[in-house]
Amino acid sequence: MKFSLLIYIPIVIFMLSGCADNKNEPKQVTVESTTSYQALLNVNGDEYLGGNSVEMETYQIEKQIGEVKMKLSPELYPYKSFESNYLEEGTKLYSVKSYPYHLLAEVKPGVYELFSKSK
Repeated sequence: MKFSLLIYIPIVIFMLSGCADNKNEPKQVTVESTTSYQALLNVNGDEYLGGNSVEMETYQIEKQIGEVKMKLSPELYPYKSFESNYLEEGTKLYSVKSYPYHLLAEVKPGVYELFSKSK
């Protein structure tokens, strides 16, 4: 009887340990991210939202006001003037005639995107 218990007990323990959840091993989790960020631009402390392509028949450039000095990661907020989390460094920025709360960013030669002052 003792001999059979010595054989069965280790077998039972071995079988039960195979069913146990090993908490030390990392579990693989797949997460699909659909996060999107608002295109932001800071000009002289004012926040502009945008990134919408526009037809230039609607807007007339008044003058160049500067260029983007630094492009940040999309999830970061641009605190300094002429920083953006969307526009590339060197993107030219223009004021818009008859629209004092809007700016145009020339993202490619002849292609503009509209940014609107948020406050």
